[in-house]
Amino acid sequence: MMEMLLRDDAATQRLGRDIGGVLTGGDVVALRGTLGAGKTTLVRGIAAALGIDDLASPSFGLVHEHLRPAGGRFMHVDAWRLHAPQDMLELGWDEWAAATDTMVCVEWADRLGEPAAGLWQSLHVLDIELAHAAGGRVVTLHWAGDSRLASLAASGETP
Repeated sequence: MMEMLLRDDAATQRLGRDIGGVLTGGDVVALRGTLGAGKTTLVRGIAAALGIDDLASPSFGLVHEHLRPAGGRFMHVDAWRLHAPQDMLELGWDEWAAATDTMVCVEWADRLGEPAAGLWQSLHVLDIELAHAAGGRVVTLHWAGDSRLASLAASGETP
């Protein structure tokens, strides 16, 4: 687990770029947090690291698929209007969540169950919680059993 205070949107996007730099195909980023906590801002940084600069919130389309310049796909999902894991399955989750050429970010992931169970089982999931805090936002990252997260904290500095 790693927790940090991010002072502004620029710091949040820098963290997103760092995360995007360690993601590989088959990875899922599960984002949790209240309205305005910075979920889409973080995903914009992740997408930028993957060479995607036209990212918009998928609130009305639920799922946006982006082709990565380096090959493969980046799926950006907004689960706010979903009510159960079955809703995600109907969107095509099984097709792309564990695909070796696809990376997935799910905003409002808490609407789909705990990141260690159910829909998320046997996937490489980076669970990120964002919360409003005095002076910015607090971001907590959980990536159980995978050493790639350690590279994000290697400098010991908050982005």
